[in-house]
Amino acid sequence: MNHRFLVPSLLLVGCVLLGQAQPPVFKRDQLVGSWKVNWQKSKPDAADTVSQVPSLYRQYEDSGDGWMLHTVIAVDPTQRSARLLVVAAVKYDGNQYPTFAGKRLASVLSSGTDPVQTVAFRVLDAYTMEWTDRTSGILTGTGTVALSQDGKTMTDTTRAFNPEGKQTSIRVLVYEKQ
Repeated sequence: MNHRFLVPSLLLVGCVLLGQAQPPVFKRDQLVGSWKVNWQKSKPDAADTVSQVPSLYRQYEDSGDGWMLHTVIAVDPTQRSARLLVVAAVKYDGNQYPTFAGKRLASVLSSGTDPVQTVAFRVLDAYTMEWTDRTSGILTGTGTVALSQDGKTMTDTTRAFNPEGKQTSIRVLVYEKQ
């Protein structure tokens, strides 16, 4: 074989193989189900007192075609009332998807306006995703969701930002699969 064609041929083959590389796939089957925060293992905001914080529950449902339904509910410490914190149908593709909750959901449904709050998820590896929250296009929060390899715990690290883009808090919530 002629050597002057060998290097360009190898480069071409390498580029074709790189172009066919698949992005990492998140273990969404391990995420599906119900999760409850364990406050003893978590590091809430400095202002939170564990006896006063609500129980937090997350529900993840695979809706098919790459869609996941995320629901987060808070139950007050007396276990007498609950409120919807967020519900969103998302794909883990880095695109922004609308999030809804309580009065905001009612407002969007009654007015027909576009939601102002969105979330985007990007897969880092089989057990880790990063997410970004925005309100009217302005960054309000970032974080990571990390699943344990046995699928029994999930750690959500959240960084909140003010409108000027300055980080205002960080909290680490550890959830256990129910």
